[in-house]
Amino acid sequence: MHDQESWAAAESVAVATTNGETVLLDRRRGNYFVLNESGAVIWRLVRRPGGATISEIVAALDAEYDAPVERLRSDAVALLDRLRRDRLVSCRRVAA
Repeated sequence: MHDQESWAAAESVAVATTNGETVLLDRRRGNYFVLNESGAVIWRLVRRPGGATISEIVAALDAEYDAPVERLRSDAVALLDRLRRDRLVSCRRVAA
């Protein structure tokens, strides 16, 4: 993943927060996904207009959590990869 990619949430995903967890519903397939607290931070960023780059996501996580930046980045990349495989997010190239 490169920072010239902007990640955006699919429009077919419904979101609810309950008991401190963020629950995603893929309305196309009826599948549910539960995100932890850091996953919810990532989801909020990819839902905003224009989505978010990896750098923006890592910066937001770094401001929120006391963890090495490399770990925050690898965890974010892993979640985005999973969400992309399940077609809950997409990425597009942005101008450098």
